[in-house]
Amino acid sequence: MNEIRSHDKFSTILFFCILMSLFPIILSSSLTQIVTTSLIYQLIVGIMFLLQILLIFSYFFIKTRRIGDLRLFIFAIAFSSSQIITLLISSRIFSIDILDVINILVRFLSVFIYIFIPSKLNISKESFNKFMKYFVILSLVASMYNIIINFSALPSLFAVNNPYSLVFSSFYFNRNAYAQFLLFSIIANTFLWIEKQTKFSFFIYIMLLINIFLTLSRTVIGLTILYFIIIYFFYFRKKKSNRITFLLLIIIFVVIVVSNQEIRNFISIMLIRKDVGTSGRTFLWSTGLSILGNTNWIFGTGYFASSNYIQSLGYNLTEFHSFYIETLVGGGAIDLFMHLLIFYYAFKNVIFIFKYDKNNGMIYFASYIVFAIYGVVESASFFTMGYVGTLFTIFLLTIPLLYSNNLRMKAIVNKNSDDNSSNL
Repeated sequence: MNEIRSHDKFSTILFFCILMSLFPIILSSSLTQIVTTSLIYQLIVGIMFLLQILLIFSYFFIKTRRIGDLRLFIFAIAFSSSQIITLLISSRIFSIDILDVINILVRFLSVFIYIFIPSKLNISKESFNKFMKYFVILSLVASMYNIIINFSALPSLFAVNNPYSLVFSSFYFNRNAYAQFLLFSIIANTFLWIEKQTKFSFFIYIMLLINIFLTLSRTVIGLTILYFIIIYFFYFRKKKSNRITFLLLIIIFVVIVVSNQEIRNFISIMLIRKDVGTSGRTFLWSTGLSILGNTNWIFGTGYFASSNYIQSLGYNLTEFHSFYIETLVGGGAIDLFMHLLIFYYAFKNVIFIFKYDKNNGMIYFASYIVFAIYGVVESASFFTMGYVGTLFTIFLLTIPLLYSNNLRMKAIVNKNSDDNSSNL
C-alpha cells in the first residue's frame, strides 16, 4: 500500500495554540483594569503556554510517538544553553531578570514542541488549507470587531491630522500589533485565493485591506504593497487579464490621489509622516548597539534585562523595534546565528514545497522576503511563550515544516512506485 498517514489534526492543534496565546490579549482588552497588571498578565501568558505544551504532548503520546530529528533536539539544547552563558556574563553589569531565567526553559520547550516533534510529522494539503481557513476566519472576526467598535470614528477619518490619536487596533494592544496580525492574514488568505478564487476570499481581501489602511501602520502598508507586487510577478502576471487589471488599479489609484487634495494631505500627514521620521527607532537602534558595545557582542545581555534598560531611559517600551537588534542585544551574535540557522532550515523546507507545489512555495517565499524586511524595522520573536513568538513560530516555521514533510513522503512513495513499475 502506498497510502501516506498524515497527522492532519495537528494543524488544528497548532491553530488552537495561536488562539490560546492570543487569549491574554483579548482578555486584557475587555478587563483592562484587572489583566493589564504586569504580574497577572504574565501569569496568564504562562498558563496559556503550559496548556500549549500539554496539548501538543498529549497529541504526541496518544496519536504518535515518532521521535523527531535528533539534530533539532541538540539545537534546542544549544539554543537554550546560550542564554545561560548570556546571563552569567551580563550579571556582572545588569541584575538578572527572573523572566530571563524562565526564558531559558521556554526556548528549549518551544523548539521541542514546535520544531522537534513536528520534524517527523506531516499534514496533507487539505489540512494545510484548513489551518489557513481558520486563520482567515479569525482575521474576519478581528476585522469586523475593529470596524464595529470604531464605526463612529470612520466618518471623520480624513479630517484627523494626528495619526497617534487613532486607535483602530481591534482587540490588540496597539495599531502595530494589529497590523502585524493583518499582514499574516493577507498571506493566509492568499493560500486560499490561489487554491480557489471564491467570492469569500475576495471579500476577506477587501476587509483586510480596509483594516490595514485604518491601522495607518507605515511598515505593514508598505510591506503589503511589496507582498502583492511579488505575488503579481510570480503568479498573476501570467494571465493577460490580470496584467490589465493590475495596471488599471494603479491608474485609478494615481488619478484619485492626484485629483483629490484632501487625500494627498491625508497620505502626506498620516501615512508618510516626514515630520516624525523613524518615530524614534534610530535612537532605539543606536541605544541597542551602544549596549552591545559596552557589554558583549558575542552573547548579548539578556532579552528582559535589555528591555528593563530601555524603560530606565524613560521609554514606555519593551522592545527595540527591530528583530535583528533585539536578537543581538538579547543573545548576541551567537543567538542571531542560531536564529539564522533555523531560518535556513525552514527556507530549505519552503524550497522543497516550491519544487512540488509551486503556488504554496511561491507564497511562502514572498512571505519570507516580506518578514525579513519587517524584522529590520519592527519587533518579532520566535520560540517565546507570548502571542508574537507563537504566531511567528507556527505560521512561518512549523506549518511549512509539516507540509514539506508530507510532500517528501509523497515523493518517496512515487519514486518507489516508479521503481517497482520499471522492475516489472
